[in-house]
Amino acid sequence: MLDEAFVQAPRGPRLGPVERLLFLRRIPEFGSLRVADLAFLGENLREHFTPRGGVLLRAGERVAAMHVLLEGRVRVRRHGRELGIAERGAVLGSALLLARDEDGLEAVAEDDTATLALDRESLLDALEERFGIFRSALRGVARELVELLAEHPAEAAPEAVPATLPGFTDGEIDLAERILLLRSRPPFQACSIDAIAELAQSTEEVRFPDGHALWRAGDRAVQTLFLVRGAVRCAPPGCRAPFRVGAGQSLGALEVLADVPRWYDAVVEEPVLALQGELEHVLDVLEDNVDMGVEFLSFLARSSVRVRERIAERAGSLPELLDCRT
Repeated sequence: MLDEAFVQAPRGPRLGPVERLLFLRRIPEFGSLRVADLAFLGENLREHFTPRGGVLLRAGERVAAMHVLLEGRVRVRRHGRELGIAERGAVLGSALLLARDEDGLEAVAEDDTATLALDRESLLDALEERFGIFRSALRGVARELVELLAEHPAEAAPEAVPATLPGFTDGEIDLAERILLLRSRPPFQACSIDAIAELAQSTEEVRFPDGHALWRAGDRAVQTLFLVRGAVRCAPPGCRAPFRVGAGQSLGALEVLADVPRWYDAVVEEPVLALQGELEHVLDVLEDNVDMGVEFLSFLARSSVRVRERIAERAGSLPELLDCRT
């Protein structure tokens, strides 16, 4: 539900159907949608008016709706820190809504303000009913994350994982072991066994020797790897902030999902045993298992928010971050 501070715009609709779709395209997650999917999503957009001093979004609560500003200005804060003033055309709350972020965003109208709003329930319905909308959102979030990491490669180092992976043996990895391996990692921990089994069956076991170049920066991204054993050295052009990916970590998925070229060289540092997935197979599994797809999308959005916040903290400023994008 939208915040009680909202009331229906008193002067009637400000935008026709075509104008609504053009504004909807400003939301990065939906910028590549086909017209039919945009129209489906646009049916759930609502024009709302918030008087000066009214609250669009509340701190300490999950974001209830994402907003595109049509008129007025909105002061935005996160964790008590001011992010700035959002004006016409700015998008508020999209990444935090997808991330199911618990801390929320504070957004207060500086003037009488009109927005186009898409609430959480309508967005989830759209993601579940139209795979094109889900795919566009997944591509958009992954693309933003790739752009962030390419600009700040120090953030690309994955989180550490336990040295011993569950269910792993030194022989061929059977289906049961693949399921355990995948389920040991977010975002699959809360997914059903059937969905994980379908994903596991779509993977192929691969091995690469020390020194093998998996890909070079600029190569087309078509495969993703889940490392079971070994390590890979990843170096952006110019060797800026190389990072290491090891057992229990995934490699290359973001570029594949974003449909963008590789942005770093990946060379095997220790002999690798991995599960390899193809984009087409991964998308088929996510389309068949909607809950897994939505959880995966939420996981990527949370990752994007965390990366933006770490970058902002180091810089001592809060850029477009935190969901106040123009």
